[in-house]
Amino acid sequence: MKGVEKDLRDMSINALTRAFDEIGSLRCDFAVERVGAGKSDTYGLDAIPEETIKVEVDHYDRDIVLVTEETGKMYSGEVGLEPTQTVLICDPTDRSIKMREFLQKLIEKDRSVAKQTVNAAFTKHMDQWRAEFGDPTISGAAASITAIRDRRILFNVMVNYVTSEIFIADSVGTRRTTMSDRATEKPVRFSAVDRHSRRFVTFLGKEGYSENMEKCNLGLRTDDCADSWTGGPLRILNLSDLGQEDISFILSNGEKICEWIGWLSWVKYARDPLQSDERALHAFRLFFESPRTKELVLVAPGPHYSIFITEDHEMRVNLDRMFQLADPSHYRETILIAPRENVGAISRVRSLGKYETELKL
Repeated sequence: MKGVEKDLRDMSINALTRAFDEIGSLRCDFAVERVGAGKSDTYGLDAIPEETIKVEVDHYDRDIVLVTEETGKMYSGEVGLEPTQTVLICDPTDRSIKMREFLQKLIEKDRSVAKQTVNAAFTKHMDQWRAEFGDPTISGAAASITAIRDRRILFNVMVNYVTSEIFIADSVGTRRTTMSDRATEKPVRFSAVDRHSRRFVTFLGKEGYSENMEKCNLGLRTDDCADSWTGGPLRILNLSDLGQEDISFILSNGEKICEWIGWLSWVKYARDPLQSDERALHAFRLFFESPRTKELVLVAPGPHYSIFITEDHEMRVNLDRMFQLADPSHYRETILIAPRENVGAISRVRSLGKYETELKL
């Protein structure tokens, strides 16, 4: 890994670590209160991590373009993007809805929780989170940063606000560590083998998402979806040795870029343990005639509108197309990721013909 890329990755990890510290030190009653910054439904647990990350990035390099889900774009450089521009795409608090609901229930059950810190509440009630949402390593609220430079994805780093785990996918490999022992890293392994299952994970929790899944024309059944309120960035871990063995694939169901762009770094760097020179995962972009829009943004853009282009047999990211939007974080795609030998899912995708494209990272 080049020195400049390592510095950028380390800064991103430090920014997420600071965000973890800040959100963890919030009183629970403040964390669940609405604040004035960001979107109309922005709460303390959304705004504080984002502001922390923005400050850390700005101190590191004011010319970096930072795209976040809450306030859109922070860019201190000249108007327009250079091809070699460094762009960070960040989700400062994923699963904030479920995180807020969880803390509110704790407060309603025991008013003393309101004065406790978020970190103390999670530490004490981890088993309750597990009972309600499943394994917190995958189901936890999280933050994510994905780096793009020279139109190539460099890395993804994530921090889990519930478990204090850090996840990294870069040219060194796919691995995880913890806040308390960052010097010790453990591999996160992805197998290429077929899981012989129809179960998958995608988001269906709000209006319009079931319709988009239907238009993908893959013949998917909502009953086979393992978690209809799944989080975004951590979803990729369902396909790793940390997830359930019966999850066949994951799908970005017309979701915002902050939710899924980091997955592509894991696809790029995850290697099959049995064939270390082979990638363990395949990624596909799905689209169809007359796609829906959400807030006037296409949820499955066709080839002429997508940020993904192919040059010299390699997928590149044309960010100019995303930055045509007033808020680039609203850019959406429909993307499926599956183990390389998952015959069932991949054959369904490839049967779409001209309505799918493999993302060769």
